[in-house]
Amino acid sequence: MKFNERGLTLVEVIASIVIIAIVLLSMAQLVIQSNKTTAINNEKLVVIDLAEAVLERLKAESHVVKQTIESAPDPDAEIEIPLDSINFSNLTKKKINGKDHYFIEMNNETYQVIAYAKKCESEISDLGLRPVIVKVKRVERITNGTTVIKELIGKSEIEGYVEL
Repeated sequence: MKFNERGLTLVEVIASIVIIAIVLLSMAQLVIQSNKTTAINNEKLVVIDLAEAVLERLKAESHVVKQTIESAPDPDAEIEIPLDSINFSNLTKKKINGKDHYFIEMNNETYQVIAYAKKCESEISDLGLRPVIVKVKRVERITNGTTVIKELIGKSEIEGYVEL
């Protein structure tokens, strides 16, 4: 008596399970990597937006840049702009090692902000403009008696012109 069996053998079932597992694991790896990339890109967008917002605030309150340049010993050099006089929410100043540092606390993260007026070419200064660079970087402030700033992923530097 001969039966025509149409079922799958145990070896075929195990082989198909192994193939499906390999495919699913590679897909899981792809999802994990895309999540990491998305998080990094989101952080980059946050620092770019913060840098643009600070630059726009400096353009709106150009008297701060003008006063800083006029009070500098060498107005043609690169001059750091004190940000405590601009109207920007969540901006705090902390003195570390005798130097003023500016921070923005947002979404449980800390961002350090630096702005300075760059050296100016004569054609641009004749138009009454001054190039300003704003740098924003995500940091962690570690306080063990002294404050240490540790850079994390996410930094941006943008340049614009402020009318004086």
